[in-house]
Amino acid sequence: MKKIKYLILLIIPFLFFSSCKKNKEPEKQEKHLTEIIVEPLQDLSIGETSQLKITKIPEDAIEDITITVSDNNLISIENNIITALKDGNVIVTVSSSNNISTSVSFSISSIIIKDDTVTGVKNKNIEYLYIPASFKNKKIKKISQDALSNLNNLKEIYIEDGIEEIEPYAFSNDVNLEKISLPNTLKKIYNTSFEYCEKLNFNQKENGLYLGSEKNKYLVLVKPIDINITSINVEEETIIILDYAFENCSNLENISMKNNIIYIGEYAFFECVKLVTVTI
Repeated sequence: MKKIKYLILLIIPFLFFSSCKKNKEPEKQEKHLTEIIVEPLQDLSIGETSQLKITKIPEDAIEDITITVSDNNLISIENNIITALKDGNVIVTVSSSNNISTSVSFSISSIIIKDDTVTGVKNKNIEYLYIPASFKNKKIKKISQDALSNLNNLKEIYIEDGIEEIEPYAFSNDVNLEKISLPNTLKKIYNTSFEYCEKLNFNQKENGLYLGSEKNKYLVLVKPIDINITSINVEEETIIILDYAFENCSNLENISMKNNIIYIGEYAFFECVKLVTVTI
């Protein structure tokens, strides 16, 4: 019996000191995410791929991350490999469960570029065409003659700010083209740029038909609604009057334009035999 008592007396201190030792060991702290770094992505043509490289700081942070895309129709992502599917501007956002996020953007386009000019497209069956102001580290200033003509399936075009000139016949005979968003930086365009684009929709205001951008619907005055008009007030936002715009408006007597006009095309008032007053 005495032996048992002595044994208990020996075990109790051992258990006590073991417990104290465990309590003194520092607890392992979980590391929380403080930053997400995503490497810039290169512009892509349709069908090309690019790797999405993500770094978590610290790397062993416990938070999960998710990847979201501004338009899932434009790209696919599998194992962080991005594949370009359609033209457009893409924003990829990487975010964590503790509300830390980083976004990167890049362009997808079917265009072919030489120097600073769009000269053609790689995919002639596209329905939507996105033309950025810069693509694969090349700045774009111009769309060349016949560059995007005879694209029978093309229905919509978006041209980014920065492009300044659209040459004659650039989009001619795009028979199903319905909508175009022009750049606000445009300085020169021709009435033949959209020759035989019979389905193209114009923006209408009072006596005029216009083409424009998302910000300015009245960027370019194309022509009057009726060639029999006697007077017209050009919209204040208009900067270009197209060549041949008022051709054969034989009853036109008065035109009023604001001081935003930077270009009036050739033969804009051809055969306007009654025109007596132009106010600028």
